[in-house]
Amino acid sequence: MLFEITDESTLWVEARLPSQDASRVDIGAQARVSADSKTWLDGQVVQVRHRLDEATRTYPVRIEINKPEDRLHPAQFVTVALQTSAGEPVLAVPREAVVLIDGAPA
Repeated sequence: MLFEITDESTLWVEARLPSQDASRVDIGAQARVSADSKTWLDGQVVQVRHRLDEATRTYPVRIEINKPEDRLHPAQFVTVALQTSAGEPVLAVPREAVVLIDGAPA
């Protein structure tokens, strides 16, 4: 064995994103990580690499998770949700707030 990780109080999760998505993620962006899609841990993007992985055609994004409470372990697959900076502001209302008259928005 080359080395053994003994302190898991802070872990890095590496997400792989397509180029169009990776360009919309900033360092410091909020992230959520889950191993079971039920329980989520909060994290923060600490690195967005600028070199494309030629085999997967994705960009690695490193997320730091503090105090994972023994829920994450090295080499484990997880689901990641990231805050992005892209998009135009839009006016949005709940579906229930739209009034229909004869089946069309009023």
